[in-house]
Amino acid sequence: MSHHRTVLLRMLELVGKMEKGQLTARDREDLFFCGRWLVQREWRTGLLEMQSFMAYQTEDAKWQHEICNALEKLDA
Repeated sequence: MSHHRTVLLRMLELVGKMEKGQLTARDREDLFFCGRWLVQREWRTGLLEMQSFMAYQTEDAKWQHEICNALEKLDA
């Protein structure tokens, strides 16, 4: 399972506990961590996608390949 999926599933579990009013202090810390991790990942993904578009526009195949590898690592 990818890190992204693991963090997302944990966050969903914590949101469910929060809706039931069952969050512990540790759960709140985990929820904050998951939220920050997901936001940072989306920011990195968006940046790489914009760079990919620039590489495409400039017809820079080497740069495009490097960006694709970086995107694959994010999904690992």
